[in-house]
Amino acid sequence: MVTLCQLISPKHAFRFKNRLRAFDATIIKLCLKLFPWAKYRQRKGAIKLHTSYEYGGQIPSFLNITDGKTHEIRVAREFEFEADSIAVFDRGYIDFPWFYSIHQKLAYWLTRAKRNMSYVIVRNPVHSLPPLSPTARRRGILKDQVIRITGRRAKDLPIELRLITYYDAEKKERFRYLTNIFQLSAWTVVQIYKARWEIELFFKWIKQHLKIKTFLGTSENAVYTQIWIAMITYLLLAYIKHTMKSKLSLLQIHRLIRENLFERKRLVELLQMSKHQLNEKQQPIKSMCQQLNLDF
Repeated sequence: MVTLCQLISPKHAFRFKNRLRAFDATIIKLCLKLFPWAKYRQRKGAIKLHTSYEYGGQIPSFLNITDGKTHEIRVAREFEFEADSIAVFDRGYIDFPWFYSIHQKLAYWLTRAKRNMSYVIVRNPVHSLPPLSPTARRRGILKDQVIRITGRRAKDLPIELRLITYYDAEKKERFRYLTNIFQLSAWTVVQIYKARWEIELFFKWIKQHLKIKTFLGTSENAVYTQIWIAMITYLLLAYIKHTMKSKLSLLQIHRLIRENLFERKRLVELLQMSKHQLNEKQQPIKSMCQQLNLDF
């Protein structure tokens, strides 16, 4: 299903052609009394979904289910990186020897820098010589520097890196991004990391709409099977959307199919319904959910 979706899904919105994906993990909490095999803490149970999320097509291309104690970096080391691909991580994935191994595969990575990182400034990137352009400063780019890691960690990542300092006026917060990407502008690098939040929305979506927080069985196999079914369902919805080039969201397609399971209608007919017809069809169900205080 992943392969089929990748063949027909649209490319990411950026101008460059590199493959772009984000890596992250999410916790699914379980009752320890019902799921004793999923012990996470002394009185809590949980499992963790480790995911690689494609910016293009907005689909998961890799999934590994582990116990809640497994650290993200242990699973991340299993990922395969193609040359010229770009991977985006949060600070939970910082591991300098691993970053260096990705660099040696001629791939790129992007993450947020830790506050206590020890480094020395080497120079500024060629395409953003100081001072920064007025446009860059208006966008919030404060610094764009080439650095080298110093101290005892220097041998783990013995290459020049790029450190971009960005001020988000909306959040009123300063961010520092660390990467081995030099060919893109500082603003593009910032936008790539901002788009990483799509994977957070993906986790939220599957938890709310694909029933992976309430399980039909209590065994490890039953839980894992239900999660894999949810992932296949998500990919089927994405496949329908991309194949028919529908402008409806995945949630709208999901609701249409759910509400018409026992009607003899073709998918093409359902997806060609206008938004007005769609709202009219959903209004009775929405009103009933509101009366019962259910999430529509």
